[in-house]
Amino acid sequence: MRNTAMLRGLLLLALACGPAAAQTPRTCEVPPLVGATQGGVDGVMRVVNTGRECGFRVWFRPAEPRQQFQALTLHTPPGHGSVRLDNPLIAYTPRPGFVGTDRFMVATQPSGMVRITVTVTAP
Repeated sequence: MRNTAMLRGLLLLALACGPAAAQTPRTCEVPPLVGATQGGVDGVMRVVNTGRECGFRVWFRPAEPRQQFQALTLHTPPGHGSVRLDNPLIAYTPRPGFVGTDRFMVATQPSGMVRITVTVTAP
């Protein structure tokens, strides 16, 4: 019961990382995700494959003062890129030349799962 209540409080804030965020058109988009179900939360990323990472921050407690999860662990790695976890940051970098759809999952502690579908386009 307690874990379900904690998961319902999950809020993902989409924050583009690095200098790519300042470019026009955007090379990294992660729409904000709010809420979660008992099984976790699903999200999407749109990335232009410039070789730069695209990331967002995930918070256990989104209200001020924000509280990080105890841990983030890569549960299922992407098939066409890499993921860097630096709590609260989750960042994805597509493999050079890759264009298409990629997916990965990050386990959060206490229990929860963040499932991300990435659409990667050519520059």
